[in-house]
Amino acid sequence: MKKVCYSCKRLKGIVHTDELDRGYCDKCFVPRDLIYAMNFMALTVPFKVGDRVECRTGGQLYDGIGVVEEVSTDLKNGGTWVHPSFLVRFEEKAYETVPETLWYTESCLTKVSEKVSADE
Repeated sequence: MKKVCYSCKRLKGIVHTDELDRGYCDKCFVPRDLIYAMNFMALTVPFKVGDRVECRTGGQLYDGIGVVEEVSTDLKNGGTWVHPSFLVRFEEKAYETVPETLWYTESCLTKVSEKVSADE
């Protein structure tokens, strides 16, 4: 039997009815476990906008030091919900060919509090 979905307001098959008797279709229903998991993942992001970080390509090649400008879970930027990516604007470049900004994942970044030279 079809009913009106509480979320999209379309006449569809209801896959879940909550404690307030609101029905949700298969496209609109998000299990609570998924909501809790997404909230947990959001709380465990290791860097935030404004953090000063040391950047290394592949976790090895030193690129320089910069500031996190954006956090992304979008795959086009190299991020996911489990492993977000971070857009870093460089303050100190290790070599001339380093662009002004680059996307990095957590394993390529280390938080720094003071200026660090490439020799350390």
